[in-house]
Amino acid sequence: MELYLFTQSAFVARSCQLAVRNTGGLNLHVIHEKCLSTILSLIPRVDVLLLDGDFLDRTDLESVLSSAGGLQAHSCTVFLLTDADSLDDRAKACAGRAKCLDVFFLENLPEILGNGNPEYGKARPRLERLKNPALIPGRGVAADPVSRYRKESFIENVKTIARTRADVLLVGESGAGKSWLAEKIYDWSGRQGNFLSESLANIPPNLFESELFGTVSGAYTDAVSKMGLLEAAGEGTLFLDEIGELPLHLQSKLFSALDRRTFRRVGSLKELPFSGRIIFATNMDLEEAVRERRFREELWGRISMVTVRVPPLRERPGDIPALAVRFAQDEGKSLSASALEKLSSYQYPGNIRELKHVVYRSCLLSPNDTLGADEIRFARAL
Repeated sequence: MELYLFTQSAFVARSCQLAVRNTGGLNLHVIHEKCLSTILSLIPRVDVLLLDGDFLDRTDLESVLSSAGGLQAHSCTVFLLTDADSLDDRAKACAGRAKCLDVFFLENLPEILGNGNPEYGKARPRLERLKNPALIPGRGVAADPVSRYRKESFIENVKTIARTRADVLLVGESGAGKSWLAEKIYDWSGRQGNFLSESLANIPPNLFESELFGTVSGAYTDAVSKMGLLEAAGEGTLFLDEIGELPLHLQSKLFSALDRRTFRRVGSLKELPFSGRIIFATNMDLEEAVRERRFREELWGRISMVTVRVPPLRERPGDIPALAVRFAQDEGKSLSASALEKLSSYQYPGNIRELKHVVYRSCLLSPNDTLGADEIRFARAL
């Protein structure tokens, strides 16, 4: 079930994340941009809208609740999050069109969504179907085992996030396509400025700080004035891969920079503004890293406000033919139907990266312009 939360409060976002963090089938997307048109455009496509009561004024809220019958027509459920003092007044204002919840007591949110609250009994069958793809009419498990990750739905959700100002965390297995998706988020955002990409795993520990924040001349022996990644990105987008590799002592500095949207070059006292977007990526379980005190909880809470899970290739086999064809074209070759069928039958534990290597190796070792099934080589050894 896809939940979209609209709020500018870090507390509200964190409370909702904690409420659904251990509940399977609930995917929370947090959007910090106050844009009524974005909310209205989501109504036909989402299951649940969570609206912070301090996020929308009464006029905008009324527009959402009476949007051309959209809520009932599309079975979109709205929850208004507010404090206890305003709960009764807000409930009257919503007149049964939305359920008001105390923002300080959201622990029962998964239960409300999953157990069919009487007030939302009509919506429950649709919500249950969305949690279990096998219950969608005409879509048995054998016919479409990965319907949650249909390309159209996944990409449209990411495009919606791209158009906001929010920083984004991409999580997924190595080789699943996080770097590619980061570039697409930049393209879809319409942002001006540069797109910079850096894997933190490639930066020597003693250079982390100067690479991120820059340095001023004389900051240390042989130091020269140098622009860091944050400054170089400007109003564009900075993609930081392998964020889990950032040393603990720098995690607090990065958190402060994100929180204030300012930073200092190494050796300088001058605060420099940062107005760009940062896209983080990791294949590490950051929650486990937080529990083991290898990653700071405050930084994890800040960068995970908007999290996108990039599904592994085995969960979206429909993408394999198009990717394989593109990789073959890069080598000046094409693939026969039998070759594509053979490629699509493999699980690819190394994800897109492994598929690319398989196609490259097969093209390299084949004298033909069009490869058949017998020329697809999964094994590395000849």
